[in-house]
Amino acid sequence: MNTTHATLSNEQQTTLLALLKARFLQHMNRHEGLSWTAVEQRLMTQPQKLYALSEMERTGGEPDVISIVGLKSVYNDTRGLYGNVFRPGV
Repeated sequence: MNTTHATLSNEQQTTLLALLKARFLQHMNRHEGLSWTAVEQRLMTQPQKLYALSEMERTGGEPDVISIVGLKSVYNDTRGLYGNVFRPGV
C-alpha cells in the first residue's frame, strides 16, 4: 500500500491524539519546554505525519515527541521497536 498520502478518519485522529497527549503528559521529563498545544498543532497541519505515528503505534511502538527542532519534530519510540528515534518531519 502506498502511504504517501494516507490519512486517518476524524475518529481515528481524535483517538490517536488523545493517546499521544496522555503519553506526552505522563512523561513531561522527556520534552521539557514543549507544550502539547504546539505539538498537536503541528500534527494537525500534516495529517500524513499523524498517519505515520498511528502506524508506529499500531505495530507496537509507543511514539512520544522529545523535541522540536526548526520545522521538524523528533519522536522517540519508548518501546525501542523503531531504533528509538523517529523523525516524521512534522
